[in-house]
Amino acid sequence: MARLNKRDLEQMGEDYFHHLEYGMLVEVAENLHELAVEQLEKLEETSKTSSRPPSSDNPYLKPWTFLAEVIRQRRKGLPAPSIPLSLQAA
Repeated sequence: MARLNKRDLEQMGEDYFHHLEYGMLVEVAENLHELAVEQLEKLEETSKTSSRPPSSDNPYLKPWTFLAEVIRQRRKGLPAPSIPLSLQAA
């Protein structure tokens, strides 16, 4: 199956998945997984990890940066970092 685009995703509803044969369902699931990983990697990008200028960093996405670090640590089998006070609930 080719790379998924917005139109493909718009057409994928519950009926679509119910009518797929098993092999095609696995292929679609693999494509959706690949798309999810790509999107997570884009969310993790900052000016430090890409060619974007620092002014393009969104200051309100700091919790996502922390979440990305937690995911990276868990993938490496390391304990998650402590939650910064600025992110803790009051």
